[in-house]
Amino acid sequence: MMARGYLHKAVSGIAIVAVMIAVAAAADLGHPQTGQFTPEDFTAPKNCGMCHPTQYGQWQGTLHNRSTDDPFYLRVLRIAEADLPGIGDFCSACHSPIAVMTGEDPLAPESLTGAAPEGLSCDFCHTVSGYHHLGNAGFVSDPGELKRGPFGAQPPIYHTVEQSPLHDSAEFCGICHDVTHPVNGLLLEGTYSEYLDGPYPAEGYKCQTCHMTPGLTQFEAFPGSSANGAPEREHIWTHWFVGANVFISEMLGEEDAAALARARLKRAAAIEIGRMDAGAGQRYFEVVVTNSGAGHMLPTGVTEERQIWLEVEVFDEQDNVIAHFGRLDEHGVIAGDTMILGTVFGDADGQPTHKIWRAESVLTDRRIPPRASDSQAYHVSVGDGPEPARIHARLWYRSSHQDFIDQVFADAAERVLVPQILMAEAESVL
Repeated sequence: MMARGYLHKAVSGIAIVAVMIAVAAAADLGHPQTGQFTPEDFTAPKNCGMCHPTQYGQWQGTLHNRSTDDPFYLRVLRIAEADLPGIGDFCSACHSPIAVMTGEDPLAPESLTGAAPEGLSCDFCHTVSGYHHLGNAGFVSDPGELKRGPFGAQPPIYHTVEQSPLHDSAEFCGICHDVTHPVNGLLLEGTYSEYLDGPYPAEGYKCQTCHMTPGLTQFEAFPGSSANGAPEREHIWTHWFVGANVFISEMLGEEDAAALARARLKRAAAIEIGRMDAGAGQRYFEVVVTNSGAGHMLPTGVTEERQIWLEVEVFDEQDNVIAHFGRLDEHGVIAGDTMILGTVFGDADGQPTHKIWRAESVLTDRRIPPRASDSQAYHVSVGDGPEPARIHARLWYRSSHQDFIDQVFADAAERVLVPQILMAEAESVL
């Protein structure tokens, strides 16, 4: 059996398709514990909420909660499964782990039972006992009366408790938040690896520092108790798991989660306008973008879809726009001369592809590591026309290319529009 996440064979074209179909047929794209448990082995989240109301209330509506019925994910998953039968098993191990381990069908979320429909729920995370490897859903599940978490044992009421250093570490997040291609070893999502390569681990920061506290880009204590009747503590981890995906949260009607994501995006980056020169009928300047608040690359995650880009307007003394860079056209496509942060994957023919399961190479990768900066130079021609007087720069984010969303939701009654979120802005007088 092939170890997912560790196979690095150089296969391409027809060969990779043949290998992937063969692997899928042998169930090697599934999780080692596929079908090992029953729905009754996992506690329903609402039962957990009876004693853990704070954590349960925070978790409800998050993308961890909705990972199984996320409409964008499901549509892409079905496209992938039709293109390469069996690949859905690989994706579902992280998105629908209980469904996979109880032998139910993650592609039909309406048919799931017990805790399975509710994605990454309480009893999935708190019954993980270890991992085979980081990334690619390498977790070991051990459901039962014993639950695991960051605090020591409490007097048993509904279950027993064991302190788990794993749950209090960045490694726990790294079990799913690194994804390598199951056949060719290409890194498809590297959020955990990006964090490890950055400055924050050496300073004692971990994923939970930002994503499980009220602080949007830094630690902020959240006093309280982990359960009804449990000791009051100076800090307990929150369960909002705030990321950047406003798009799906709004689509699902989860406005609180969307608001938290918007707030996080506004704290992740900073921009400034600098190095302004003039000469030979031109005005030159640059805009600098700094990853000031994220512990991983900007953007991260499924970076073949994520887009961060600069929009820059130049005004004359009468406040008329005389130059405009980075605008969207009527179809929602970003102009070709724009500074766009993201990744472009290539297929077997070296052509750009949104089909991540077909990716064999990285064609371009322009992203910003933690605490690093990138810049874009601009020039405006001046002659007999108006002189530039003011520059206004904006940094925007959206979860997906609009043209890909148009394909994925082609049968929707109304066009699904991807919201663009303002991350940062700056202004300067020339």
